[in-house]
Amino acid sequence: ATVANSGQAAALAVSATIAAAPALFTLETAPGGPQMIAGGSSGTFTWVYRAGAGASRGTFSVDAAGTDANDGAPVAAARATSGQVAVAYPIGGTVSGLVRGGLGLRNGSETLTLNVDGAFTFPTPVGSGATYSVTVASQPVGLTCAVANGAGTVGTAPVTNVSVTCAANTYTLSATASPAGSGTLACGGAACQPTYAYSTTPMTITATPSAGYQFTSWSGDCTGTDGCAVTMTANHSVTASFTRLQLTLSATASPTDGGTLACGGAPCQTSYPYSTTPMTITATPSTGYAFTGWSGDCTGTDGCAVTMTANHSVTASFALRTFTFTAAIDKPGQGSVLCDGAACQASYPYSTTPMTLTAVPAPGYQFKNWSGDCSGSATTCSLAMTQNRSVTAHFDPLPSYTLHTSVTPGGAGTLACNGSACAPSYLDGTVLTITAVPADGYTFLSWTNDCSGSDACVVTMDRNRTVGADFTPWPPPP
Repeated sequence: ATVANSGQAAALAVSATIAAAPALFTLETAPGGPQMIAGGSSGTFTWVYRAGAGASRGTFSVDAAGTDANDGAPVAAARATSGQVAVAYPIGGTVSGLVRGGLGLRNGSETLTLNVDGAFTFPTPVGSGATYSVTVASQPVGLTCAVANGAGTVGTAPVTNVSVTCAANTYTLSATASPAGSGTLACGGAACQPTYAYSTTPMTITATPSAGYQFTSWSGDCTGTDGCAVTMTANHSVTASFTRLQLTLSATASPTDGGTLACGGAPCQTSYPYSTTPMTITATPSTGYAFTGWSGDCTGTDGCAVTMTANHSVTASFALRTFTFTAAIDKPGQGSVLCDGAACQASYPYSTTPMTLTAVPAPGYQFKNWSGDCSGSATTCSLAMTQNRSVTAHFDPLPSYTLHTSVTPGGAGTLACNGSACAPSYLDGTVLTITAVPADGYTFLSWTNDCSGSDACVVTMDRNRTVGADFTPWPPPP
């Protein structure tokens, strides 16, 4: 308390006493003793009281008295009453989940920075009966802190129940495969989650194609075809695009014109998308060819089916069909048949090119006609070996004609036919060169009947013939 001397004379032995004090306040220290206060001056008296449990606020009354230095008369000050004295209590509580520093709390105009979990107290206490309001002034990076029990009126004890709870910020992650079912995504080696806590550590996202697909590229917060990593300090969206695997199919015919191949009922393609459904490959021979077997990813002669989960190569082999050929002679020994000028074979491969058959009569025979796959009386016949063939050549014996020869006068010479003695008959069509050979003492003169003159005699035996040779003595008689 401050005691003022408003007079001119000094006040001696001035002392001050507490006339009344609030309940639950206990005096611990009193003023040092009386003071002399000069005229126009003041003196200070200090008491220290301890507020007991449950103390809140109250008033103090102070009396002051002394003597006048001039005449020794007593002097006294009017009783003074203090204003309301409030007990101040600290404001505090606990914080949890503060994994990194930088949390700012505010109570009124006072701020407090916290960096670790545990208890906290604002430096300045708040008087009993006054209000307090603890709020978050600044959030730590990556955390969101909330205050509970942060507001109220100070009572008669310290406030210790302010609770601050911090939790990591969570961010959404949309990690999808396109199209659906074409692949899976893993985040940090595990299944991707829809949300993640704040983290500055990059998280690797890997794309794994489903069977039959291949990874093509990233879109969204990752791009290109290389690796993908996101840092969960914000929301992210990532899409991995996949496409169907295209697998090659080599489906060929050997020889190429031997037939055609169909895949699943349609012309075979050089590539197909991945599929676990078997695809049937059928081989259809071209005209004149026969299917002989599969090679490559199909074997044998039965059906062929491939599953396009890998590249495949299939070859269908074809061979020209072989047809039997029979060339018979009606009566053996009467002639023969040539095929394209050579001996006929028992079989021939398929061909649309006609083969020329020629009937060749044996000596003394003439071709009559064909039967079977050839007809008519022409000596040649054309057949294409597009099926089994059978022909028969028919021959007849050639007719023969008589040759009557004579020499005049008898014994004057002889006749030769084609250099040999003339026969009495010859087959039809035989061409004879007849030569007159004079005997000694004769010379050839001329021909008669079917030959005339004296030149060479040539006859064709297409009818009965008569040839005479006249000779004359040589040298002539005298």
